[in-house]
Amino acid sequence: MCMAQYFKMFYSCRVPKPDKDDISMWQGSKADAPKHIIVIRNNNFFAFDVYHTEGEALTVNELYAQLLKVVHVSSLTSDPIGVLTTQDRDTWAKVYNKLTQLDERNIHTMNKILSSLFIVCLDEAMTVEGQDRLSSLAEQILHGGGSHANSGNRWFDKTLQFIVGRDGNCGMVFDHTLVDGSPAERLLDNILTSIYNNTDEVGSETKILPDPSRHNFILNEDITHDIDKAKRNIDSQVEDLQMYMFEFDTFGKDFPKQNNLSPDGFIQVAMQAAFYRMHRKVTAVYESATTKRFKGGRTDNIRSCTIDSVCFSKALEDKGSIESIDKYRLMRKAVETHKARINEAIHGMYSVDRHLYGLQVTAKEMGEDEPTIFTDKAYKIANTYRLSSSQNPSGHMLVMCFGPSEADGYGVAYNPRERSIFFAISTSESCPQTDAKKYAKTLTDVLLEMQALTINGQ
Repeated sequence: MCMAQYFKMFYSCRVPKPDKDDISMWQGSKADAPKHIIVIRNNNFFAFDVYHTEGEALTVNELYAQLLKVVHVSSLTSDPIGVLTTQDRDTWAKVYNKLTQLDERNIHTMNKILSSLFIVCLDEAMTVEGQDRLSSLAEQILHGGGSHANSGNRWFDKTLQFIVGRDGNCGMVFDHTLVDGSPAERLLDNILTSIYNNTDEVGSETKILPDPSRHNFILNEDITHDIDKAKRNIDSQVEDLQMYMFEFDTFGKDFPKQNNLSPDGFIQVAMQAAFYRMHRKVTAVYESATTKRFKGGRTDNIRSCTIDSVCFSKALEDKGSIESIDKYRLMRKAVETHKARINEAIHGMYSVDRHLYGLQVTAKEMGEDEPTIFTDKAYKIANTYRLSSSQNPSGHMLVMCFGPSEADGYGVAYNPRERSIFFAISTSESCPQTDAKKYAKTLTDVLLEMQALTINGQ
C-alpha cells in the first residue's frame, strides 16, 4: 500500500493562485520541521509550539494550559476573514494577493498558517436548537453553519482542521486536494482510540511555557468589502444544503456477512433501489475505490450502477408478477456483481475515470480541440452522478459527510459498523425533487425488505 498521503496531511495547505492553486508543503528534514499549530477562536489566530525544544511532545495537561491561554485572550470577535477561503478560487486568489501586498504582517501570518502542523478551531456551540443533533453537528463540522455562526472561524485551505465546540461536540474537516477519505478516517480512528484510552488529568500545574502568539490580519475597507461578499456567498451555500444523518440500527455489516454477502454491495444495491423507488429513474452512481496498491495511488470510480442492480431495483417495485425468491436471486446477483467490480477497481483492472479525465485535461492544457468522446451525450449522462457515495468504515461512531455532486442529486456517506450503519445524506434545498429525510426513510424501508428477502430466500 502507498503511504504517501499520510506524509502530506501535516504542514500542508493550498495557496490560491489565478487559474491553478499552489500547494505549500514542508520539504525539509523532520528535525527542522516547524513545531507549531494554529488555533482560531472568535476569528482570532494564534500559534504555539506543540513540541518542546528537545523534540518531546507537549503533554495533554500542557496542551490544555496553552489552549486555555488562547481562550482567555480571545473573547472579542475579529472580522471573519476565514470566510474568504470559501470563495471560488480565482476570487480568493485576487483577495489573497491584496492581503499580502497590503502589509508585511499579513505575509507573516499567512506563512504561520501554511507552515503549521494543522489548525484547531475553537467554536461556539455547534448544535442548533430545534434541529436534529447529529445532522446539525454534521453541518457545523462541514461548513461552520454560516457567517453568523462558525464559518469565519476556519481556514478551509488547510489540509487538517480539528473542530471543538463550546458544547463539547467535535470533529474534523479536511481538504481533499492531498488526502482521501480513508487516510483521514484512519487518523480520526487513531485519535478517538487514543482519547478513550487516555488516563491523563488536566488542570494540574505544568512547567512554564511561552504564551501563544497572536497573528491577526491587517485589513482595509476594500478587503472588508470582499469579506462581506464572501459572507453572503457562504450563507447562500449553507442555506441551500440539506444534511440528514441517522443510524440504521436493525442490523449492520454483520447481517450481510452472515449470509455470505458483501456488506458494501448490500448497502450500495439498497441505495440504488431507494433512489429508483423515489424517482422511478436510474442514475450513474459514484463510489470511490482506493488505488493505494499503486505508488502515488489515490482513488478511482467503482461505477456502482450495473445492469444487475437496475434489474433488482425494478423487480423490487413489482407487486405481483415476480416471486420473492426471484427477487432474492436478483438481489444476490447484483451484490455479487458489485463485489467483483470493487475488486477490479482497486486492482486497476476496470476503472477508467481518472485516466479519461487526465486525457481531457491534457488536451485542454495543450490547446487542442476537446476529443468528441467528452462532448458525446452518452458520456455526459454517464458522468452525471445523482448518487455520489463513499464508504468510511470505523468502529467508532464516525461518519464523513459531503455535499451532492449534482444539484438534483444526493451525497451519501456511510459507516457500516458491526450492528448498525451510520448514514450522512445531503441534498440541495433548492431542488424540489430531492429530500434527504425522505430518501433516508426510503433507504431504511429498502434495507428491511432486502433483509426479509435474504431470510426468506435461504
